[in-house]
Amino acid sequence: METLNKVIAWLKPTVDKIKTNLKHYLLLVALILLGVFGFKDCAKIQKKQDKQASSAVLTPDQKEKVVVNPENHTIEVVTKNANGTTNTTTTYLPDRPTQIIEDNNGKIKIIDHKFGVEKRPYVGVGGSADGTPRVHAGVDLFYYKKLDLGTGLDFNAGVLDQVSKFNDTRASINVSYNVWSNTSIAVSVDNRKFVGVFLKVRL
Repeated sequence: METLNKVIAWLKPTVDKIKTNLKHYLLLVALILLGVFGFKDCAKIQKKQDKQASSAVLTPDQKEKVVVNPENHTIEVVTKNANGTTNTTTTYLPDRPTQIIEDNNGKIKIIDHKFGVEKRPYVGVGGSADGTPRVHAGVDLFYYKKLDLGTGLDFNAGVLDQVSKFNDTRASINVSYNVWSNTSIAVSVDNRKFVGVFLKVRL
């Protein structure tokens, strides 16, 4: 019983503070709930709008349309034929300038660069064949469609709680493949000849 009284006495100041500021706490909870449910409703509306915008279906009054999807890195050209059927041509959309041109005959033409040089910084997290978790930072220098070749430094993730692990910093090169939006899966080789795999996010 004595222990219970001590716990009650210990909690009393906190309970008194909550009672004093009860209106503020209720307002805070209401704002959090409003934010959560409001975000869910907005996300649901946005998802519906995105689905409509990315639809490859032509309405009766449409002859042709171009659907650009930056998340999937695709450009779809949907064309209606004379017999009512449709043709869909899908082209890879790189994260660099692309031209969509309609010629004098009404034909849609897409001009994009399949390969070239670039300067896109990235960060990433993953692991090395020696069993150490790694944090990556660097820049992509060359690209070919969804493939990117980059170079940078990778750090032992243990540096977050042990500064001495900073000595385990390595130079590396990597090849990555874009999987969604600005996110890629990369395979790297460092200056100690260890192979690593990491999740790369281009900035």
